[in-house]
Amino acid sequence: MPFLAYPPDLRKLVYTTNEIESRNSRFRQATRRSGHFPNGQAALKVLYLVIRNPLKNRSNITGKVVHGER
Repeated sequence: MPFLAYPPDLRKLVYTTNEIESRNSRFRQATRRSGHFPNGQAALKVLYLVIRNPLKNRSNITGKVVHGER
C-alpha cells in the first residue's frame, strides 16, 4: 500500500481526517433517523450517544496511530 510509505506524522493526519469524516457521517445518519428534535438538548443527546457508541466492526475505533503497524 502506498499509504504506508508516508511518514508517521502524515499518516496520523490522514487517520484523523478519516475519523472526522466517519464521525460526521454517523452524526448525519443519527439525526436523519431521528427526524425532528423538540429542542437543542435532545439533538445534543443524540450526538453524544453517537460518540459514546463505538463501531463494533472496526478494528481501530479510536483512530489512534500505532507506529510499526502493518
